[in-house]
Amino acid sequence: MRDIVSMLHRGFPLNPALFDPIEIGRFRISIQASHCHHCSPRKDLNPYQYDEMEVAVYERTALYGGTTIPPIIKRTLHHKFEPCGHFFSYVTVKELQWIYDTLENEDRRLENEINVKCG
Repeated sequence: MRDIVSMLHRGFPLNPALFDPIEIGRFRISIQASHCHHCSPRKDLNPYQYDEMEVAVYERTALYGGTTIPPIIKRTLHHKFEPCGHFFSYVTVKELQWIYDTLENEDRRLENEINVKCG
């Protein structure tokens, strides 16, 4: 299991204040935290200094979450989902790790399903 916070690096080409997206097989996670995101504390800090962060989860071929978010994640974190922005607000570091692990498992499950169908 990889520590998701250790994978956060600032320097996204369009805005150097943003963290680079993390790809997990067919999924992508965009985790953001700064003075203008839904995070705690709402400051520009190093990733290990946040208690909660803003998270978008989507398939790599999709632009926004919407219906591409795996149902288990949407069900579990439904109280933090922001439908207008297709993201989850104030997600704890423990929940971030759970999202990462869940996506890894979901990607493996989908890959196995494809292999079984395509033989």
